Amino acid sequence: MTASHSDPGGVASEPGVVLLRLEGVQAGYVPGQPILRGLSLALTDGECCAILGPSGSGKTTLLRAILGLVRPERGSIRWPLANGGGPPGGALGYIPQNLGLVRNRSVRDNVLLGALGRLSFGQTLTGRFPGSEQRQADRALERVGLGGRGRERIEDLSGGERRRVAIARALLQRPRLLLADEFLAELDRVTAAEIISLLQRVREETAMTLLCVEHNIDTAIRIADRLVVLVNGRNVRELDSATASPAEVAELFRTQESRA
Repeated sequence: MTASHSDPGGVASEPGVVLLRLEGVQAGYVPGQPILRGLSLALTDGECCAILGPSGSGKTTLLRAILGLVRPERGSIRWPLANGGGPPGGALGYIPQNLGLVRNRSVRDNVLLGALGRLSFGQTLTGRFPGSEQRQADRALERVGLGGRGRERIEDLSGGERRRVAIARALLQRPRLLLADEFLAELDRVTAAEIISLLQRVREETAMTLLCVEHNIDTAIRIADRLVVLVNGRNVRELDSATASPAEVAELFRTQESRA
């Protein structure tokens, strides 16, 4: 991308601009027992970055720190485009590992949950969504290949279809940055490839930035522009996905773990 663009949150930027910057972040769930240990990361506007690492390396904690659910004991998390405030326009989306869908509600109802942040207090209490939001939900479902299936219940969908619903819900959040926590887990290769293609197309259409946690090295290389490897709460290596190999990343895991 060579020209400036406007993001879903309404803030224009030039390519290569830093959207999110973490500097020396130390954070965890118990005071004095950090999971992230001096982690630093700059996320460029419009890129897709995959976070890799062995179990317990701090991948999910990193996402939770960005979401504000874990407060850093040291270091900083800054949004340069917002002059030190939160995400530009509040445009931060999230797909948790378990997807966070309400199983006994309809597909459409689940997608509409992405609009909750724009509702008034009274609308939130009654669960009444304006017609404009309902139309956006229908368009989002069309976009992810589930048009006409809004009345179906989540519990009746396949794993891949549920991921599509989660993406549609995220689209209704109008994210400048979308965080995804291993949401491709447990999918077969064919279905995972379909969801990856869908997500890449959505990124191109919306110019949103994606930061995803992945356990599968091959998947991370396919979906991301850049790989960040975490071991023991520290980012030990950044790799260009165009040149990185699965064997190289796996060896990096083993080498760093043996040094811990």
